[in-house]
Amino acid sequence: MEIKELLRDEIKNLIPYEANQIDCKIKLDANESPYDMPEIIKAEVSKLFADNTGVNLYPDTDSNELRTALAKKWNLDKDMFMVGNGSDQVIQVLTNTFVGKGDKVLCMAPSFSMYGLSAQINGAEAINYHMKEETGYSIDPREFIIQAKEIKPKVIYLCNPNNPTGSLIPIASIKRILEECMDSIVVVDEAYNEFVNVSCVELLKTYKNLIILRTFSKAFGLAGVRCGYSIASKEITNYLNRVRPPYNLNSITQRVCTITLKHQNLIDEYIAKINVECKWLYNELLKIDGIKVFESFANFFLIKVNNSQKIAKMLLEDGILVRGYGASSELKDCIRVSVGTREQNEAFAQSLTNALKA
Repeated sequence: MEIKELLRDEIKNLIPYEANQIDCKIKLDANESPYDMPEIIKAEVSKLFADNTGVNLYPDTDSNELRTALAKKWNLDKDMFMVGNGSDQVIQVLTNTFVGKGDKVLCMAPSFSMYGLSAQINGAEAINYHMKEETGYSIDPREFIIQAKEIKPKVIYLCNPNNPTGSLIPIASIKRILEECMDSIVVVDEAYNEFVNVSCVELLKTYKNLIILRTFSKAFGLAGVRCGYSIASKEITNYLNRVRPPYNLNSITQRVCTITLKHQNLIDEYIAKINVECKWLYNELLKIDGIKVFESFANFFLIKVNNSQKIAKMLLEDGILVRGYGASSELKDCIRVSVGTREQNEAFAQSLTNALKA
């Protein structure tokens, strides 16, 4: 007997999400914050470890302290929040809640691949709305709505700002989609929204089919502790919690994120510094011949360049890791670079210039 024959059909041809695990001097491939935890927060976290951590006990299965802190941050009811082991887990929970075999899910493309992967794992069909390079990878809400009405998806995913293109969907366009697609759950992934601050949270008061995703991995600089969360109506959140695994978020992550939320002012300072670097790097990239850089509302840039895989390899030879795309990808001629510190950004711009001249 071949073990493969025991696999579910949906898994046999599944192409897993691949994260780079490559040694480098400057890591600019995963849209992480270049800044470590502020010293004040470090001190509080250190005290947490110095005191009785309680890790011999299971964590609070409902993450009550963290959800209370989130409710205070957003001025919403605690029961509108569900937290998970990264946004990936939240996406899988909501997929398990709403999407089954034979259902359809509508995604932007190119965009975050976990939306489609989670649907495929559940036996659903992920259908893409293909954005065009000539429009800066933006969506036409009229075309998007027409496609949604044709396929009748259970769930619609909108990444805003979009990863990996950096494009932004106007709130007015999202409202149109919500109003015209009331028979679908509309998920707006705001993983990078702190860098532009045009959230859809206010729309939760009007649209019962809206779920918003947020994360501590990007602007908050806590990618290593793995925490994402959803904001939705109490009804939707109750359904999600039926599916969410017990004890899904460990005690340390719950405490670290709760402590960090107390120091939003320090995180805002980091966000401001990153936004300054975004502007600087964008202007520097515009000066380089032989590339096309797309406007971005997030902490990364998509860059079109000839021989992109060769360029990514040459950058790595200089110790700089960026995100490259495979030959079969619709972004095969592109690389994506995270915005780092000024020193990192200068090194990247110089290395890219040298690689293009080689």
